[in-house]
Amino acid sequence: MKNIILILILVSMVLVSGCIQKSPIVPILCGSAVSFNESDFELRLSNHIDEVKSLEELEMWLNSQECIRSAKLSRAVIETLPEQREIFIKLKMSSGSISNYAIDVALLENNKFKFVRIHEG
Repeated sequence: MKNIILILILVSMVLVSGCIQKSPIVPILCGSAVSFNESDFELRLSNHIDEVKSLEELEMWLNSQECIRSAKLSRAVIETLPEQREIFIKLKMSSGSISNYAIDVALLENNKFKFVRIHEG
């Protein structure tokens, strides 16, 4: 009987910890759900863009963030030097409303990317 209770406790702990904890590998863009800090958003986004290997990877990462309702990579290339692409996001604001934004990302040499700006879109 003690073994069964011990097994149930262990299984419960694994299930609860698996549901609550976020993977430490994936950086959080939006801050904690309790203290969303909009001023850190751009810095966190910029830092992550510098590390991604593809814009599709960035799009998937944005879609995994709690404050992003959806992210969609544009097919069009912005004719600038360097060329840029946009990712359209629906951002959940701290007030509960949804705002549309576009993230401009520069396409650098050697499959590198750089954050340019975020603007209403």
